[in-house]
Amino acid sequence: MKAIKGYRSNVGMIPIDTLTNKVLIGRRSNKNPYWQFPQGGIDSGESEQEAMYRELNEETGLTIEDVQLIAISRKTYTYKTPLRFRKFPKVVGQQQRWFLLKLNKLPPPGPVENNVEFVEWAYVQPEEAPKLVIPFKRKLYQQLLRDFNDLLLSKHS
Repeated sequence: MKAIKGYRSNVGMIPIDTLTNKVLIGRRSNKNPYWQFPQGGIDSGESEQEAMYRELNEETGLTIEDVQLIAISRKTYTYKTPLRFRKFPKVVGQQQRWFLLKLNKLPPPGPVENNVEFVEWAYVQPEEAPKLVIPFKRKLYQQLLRDFNDLLLSKHS
């Protein structure tokens, strides 16, 4: 991924239970009503795919054996983070590569214990995800679902 000035390089994951065609989404905080797909930064010297598996494990506890890689986005996606949510002054947003993952192991829905990233998991229909995320990410999620639509609707063996 070619770096865009002011944007943090990041990976995102859309984990899907292919038996129900529902996606796994997490709520970040008990104080925050919004949900999101697992995502995270790419460390120095790390490939996008290495970052994806590391972040998947850090955020969900799932390992490479627990998922099957279905697809990788051809393009990178960007979004700007509103000023009040920015953690780093020189970072205006994220640039992301997205991965569609078939879940071979299903994290149980509901409250999550001992997780620094999420407090709760849910499985939702893909079209519901944009309605649940923080408003500044909704267009990104809508675009992701359009771009991955055919793969989200097909059954994966």
